[in-house]
Amino acid sequence: MIASFFNFLFNFILFLGTLRSSMLRTISNPLLQLFVNRSYSYNIRTLTMAPPKSWLSIPADSHFSLSNIPFGIITSKNSQVEKRPAIAIGDHVLDLKAFSLSKGFASLPSIQKHLDVFSQPTLNAFAALGRPVHREVRAYIQDVLTENTRLRAVLQDNESLRKEALLPKHETKCHLPMQIGDYTDFWAGYNHAINVGYSRRPPLLQLHWY
Repeated sequence: MIASFFNFLFNFILFLGTLRSSMLRTISNPLLQLFVNRSYSYNIRTLTMAPPKSWLSIPADSHFSLSNIPFGIITSKNSQVEKRPAIAIGDHVLDLKAFSLSKGFASLPSIQKHLDVFSQPTLNAFAALGRPVHREVRAYIQDVLTENTRLRAVLQDNESLRKEALLPKHETKCHLPMQIGDYTDFWAGYNHAINVGYSRRPPLLQLHWY
């Protein structure tokens, strides 16, 4: 019985150590730096602040607030056959092709030479630009949609663009966002690997993963 107790205690200590390492690594992960400073770089300190508000009506229980702007591929009444990149926000979807063609990204210089990625039927080209670009684009869209934004003219005060690009979610259809050409190993992702590790006893991420 004593041996069982010490075995439990040992495994529990290992669990705490793994959890601490996971938390520290997660905190330093740029994917969690959800808000932006003036230069559109992420700032982890703002995670302790209240969620930003939008001039667009977003239900309180929505999964798609300003803190969570997922990218996807849609068709809609404006593009019933053509698949287009888009983001979800509240009960709406922002058609990124229509947004970009109407100079919606004009105030984001770093994306200007890559605007063609928003005219593709998948997100492969956008994904290939890398995380720094993804963060800048998401941060810019957050800024456009934020209450009291300095970019009111881009969408909030642009009625024609709102009608063309800001669509009710129920009028759109989602499609597979990526073209998968080969085997995809989700074990390559740290968060997936550590979550799988929690299902084991002790919940250790194997050293060879690194």
